[in-house]
Amino acid sequence: MRVWAGFVLAMASMMPLPRPVQSGAVDNAWELPPLILPDIHGQEHSLHEWAGRVILLNFWATWCRPCRIEIPELIAFQESYGPLGLQVVSVGIDDQRKLRNYARSIGINYPVLVTGTTAGRELLRRWGNRAGVLPFTVVIAQDGHLVFMREGIFDREALETYVLPLLQGQRAPDPGTVARDP
Repeated sequence: MRVWAGFVLAMASMMPLPRPVQSGAVDNAWELPPLILPDIHGQEHSLHEWAGRVILLNFWATWCRPCRIEIPELIAFQESYGPLGLQVVSVGIDDQRKLRNYARSIGINYPVLVTGTTAGRELLRRWGNRAGVLPFTVVIAQDGHLVFMREGIFDREALETYVLPLLQGQRAPDPGTVARDP
């Protein structure tokens, strides 16, 4: 069953994400219910800890092949752009022990928060991913505005288009609209 679910999520990650944002959708991370989760070592963290930075909020699981393909790039983004104000924060929808072992083995250099499968599905919906596709990434501007969402691998092109301008002090797209990957 787990293999089939991983296959379905991997295949879904290749499908385009609809462009329109639902009417009345929240466009600011700080207006959502607080995201407070333990990390892979059991220490509780709130997303608010990184307020004022550009946040790349990434949802993933160890069994998700596209997630594992994406992680080395996220590590490189954190290493290169962390000093400029980028903070990658991941939410592992998986067992804490598996996440901790994977993070240690690959050298993840950013916070890995932990949630179980059921709570993870609800978090994905809350953050705009109704289909539950992994990986899923949300770019949050320094002021909390949701700038970009992507179901599937977050690549260098998305980083250059949606993250680097924020790090260079440029304005994010109109806060009333969230850019979604075509």
